[in-house]
Amino acid sequence: MKTPSRQQLLDIAYQHYARDVFYDDPAYMDTPEYRRLTAAWDQALEHRETWDRFMDAVAERLGRSVRLTDVTMPWHGGGWRLAVYLDGGLATYASIERATRDVLVACVSVIAPLYLIHGVQVDIEKGRQSLDNREVYENFTPRMQAHLPALTEEIKRVFGYAPVSMDDALAVVPDISIDPHGFGQMRLIHALFASFPENIF
Repeated sequence: MKTPSRQQLLDIAYQHYARDVFYDDPAYMDTPEYRRLTAAWDQALEHRETWDRFMDAVAERLGRSVRLTDVTMPWHGGGWRLAVYLDGGLATYASIERATRDVLVACVSVIAPLYLIHGVQVDIEKGRQSLDNREVYENFTPRMQAHLPALTEEIKRVFGYAPVSMDDALAVVPDISIDPHGFGQMRLIHALFASFPENIF
């Protein structure tokens, strides 16, 4: 499947998020765009067996070397999200003073046949996770790069969707808003996939 142009991606966003209506405005939930977004989520949740099949395929392929967590937040953005912790779990760090966890996040949109994979890094101190996660959109760590092909292949095999480039994903959409992003802060990644990309707990 061919990746849409940036203008086409913007058009998809504008179909599901009303222009010039702030997310906490009482009128926000009465817009036709919001109704389209909720209808897409209702449909996706009713027929989530493809997403479940994808998670099972990733678990079978990557095995016990990783920990998988479904971190989807329906209606907060436009996509399913699977966090792939590239280690054996938090217990691995119990005896380590300081460390950084590498996490890949597979995002699959419910409003268009699109996907994106980005990274998140989580600082560990004395076995406890920091809540200040760092999103990684370029310069993936070697451990992230090693697992990226498997995730990409499984998304393409199960869904057949097209990738969104990082440049397009980070493009600002100035006139739409979604919690917690005001006008001028919203990016395509927030509209197409997740309003909180860094949230993986």
